[in-house]
Amino acid sequence: MTIQASMYPRFAPLPVPFAQHVVQVQQRDKGLSSSEAWDRFEERLVYLRRVAYFYMNPFVRVYLAGGVKGSLSSFSTAWFLKALEKNSPEKKPVPAVNLSYWQRRGLLRYREHGVPSPGNAAAFYIARILVVEQRKGFLPSSMEPDEPDWWCWQQSHPHCSPTPSPVPLPEEDLPRATVLWTPWAGASWDPLWLLIGRDRGAIRFAGTSRSPLNGAIRWNVEPEDLLRWEPACASLLKKLPDGRTQPIERQEMLHSISTTVLQQLAHTRLPFPDILPLKSTSISKPPQMY
Repeated sequence: MTIQASMYPRFAPLPVPFAQHVVQVQQRDKGLSSSEAWDRFEERLVYLRRVAYFYMNPFVRVYLAGGVKGSLSSFSTAWFLKALEKNSPEKKPVPAVNLSYWQRRGLLRYREHGVPSPGNAAAFYIARILVVEQRKGFLPSSMEPDEPDWWCWQQSHPHCSPTPSPVPLPEEDLPRATVLWTPWAGASWDPLWLLIGRDRGAIRFAGTSRSPLNGAIRWNVEPEDLLRWEPACASLLKKLPDGRTQPIERQEMLHSISTTVLQQLAHTRLPFPDILPLKSTSISKPPQMY
């Protein structure tokens, strides 16, 4: 089965090679047809994406707030290995030497020295649960350095059709008013993404800037762009302060309106996920590591 690029954003946070490998394993081990394997994979991924986010989120937030490296109370390499161990056959420890092997094969990506990228770690976590029956072989053999971490949707204008976009975003500049979204709530671990609901996903504008007050991320879009996306915000935009005399106040108010517009756009782009009961899967309760 040839996978169309239009499907890639549905696999987040898995890179495409991870998704392809899991489906191939299911075809081989479960005797499923290609279409059956993909349907089974996508159904389980909708659930596991939420499991991974809810399980990892408190630990990742502690790490992002400056948690101690190497601690099991914060996202770290030690935490990552323990999470894989708890979901491996027979719960055997995962050798630390695997880290360097996975990195050489292009599978494991780091945020900083000694700390994996949280999104990449989520992909490992999900793949480990999806191929829980075998200790080895839950990952593809390798991955190219330029393979995107995962894919999202992008839409440059309300009348354009959404198209896939790799993450990290392409180096060439996207129009600032381009809207990007993903069902992967863990995207919000990057402050450039706005979390929607508890775990519905994340959304953003391509254009961002920094506040001169505190360096916080601010949406960098023009009022006319916001009007195209949400005409109902016209009355709020009329109240914007003058940019020449009150630039900071204008930026803050425009950011607030832009955030409201993104939240409105998320209603149709990130619908509430179906709630799948835990008993409908073979997943055990996530391990506690407090």
